[in-house]
Amino acid sequence: MSVDGVPITLGLQTDKAPGAYAELAVLAEDLGFSGVSVFSDLLYQPSIVALIEMARATRRLRLGCACWN
Repeated sequence: MSVDGVPITLGLQTDKAPGAYAELAVLAEDLGFSGVSVFSDLLYQPSIVALIEMARATRRLRLGCACWN
């Protein structure tokens, strides 16, 4: 998904249960979003877990870490 060539992405916090990130990433991809960023603020799960889960479930989404503590 893009507006005038600018990609539209989502940001997720790492406060979800295991398995939820794959489902959200597939939904984001199906809806046409360009990517998903994951925030890992203090006291939340590490970003890498969510990123790996989403990478396994999708094909074209750009994935990235928005905050890594």
